[in-house]
Amino acid sequence: MTIDDTPQEEDSKEMAHAGSAGVEWDLTWESGLTEEEMRQRLEEWLTLISKELIGAGPMLGHIKAIFKCKDGWMRVNLVDPRLKMDVDGDLKGAVQGGRMKVMAALVGKNDEQVMDGLLKGTGTFLKGQDSNVRIIRTTKKDNIIRMEGLM
Repeated sequence: MTIDDTPQEEDSKEMAHAGSAGVEWDLTWESGLTEEEMRQRLEEWLTLISKELIGAGPMLGHIKAIFKCKDGWMRVNLVDPRLKMDVDGDLKGAVQGGRMKVMAALVGKNDEQVMDGLLKGTGTFLKGQDSNVRIIRTTKKDNIIRMEGLM
């Protein structure tokens, strides 16, 4: 028996026919949100993104969000819209703004489809919010809040 130990280029995303995308948003509210209100809004937001990406069916992949501000952080993980989201964090006082990163990776979608779902779900989320919320898409060049080492 012989073994070919020649290094192979492998792209697991390509092999799985999967797509992924991520965005960062700066969020501000005129009135502060409690930790529970923040959790509810983030769960609603990820639910709307999942509906854009897969509808109501099962999902092979995940959607994750992490929010960080001067008063703490919150992380939300969605692996199946039929199941309760995994949420944890530590926010102190009334949250008036911060930085949120959202990332999705899904089998059966390409990168463009995943990004489109992130953006459309966010648009739907904004339509359902009061006029107090303002979301600004950021770029990698922006360094308002660094997220490294948080989780």
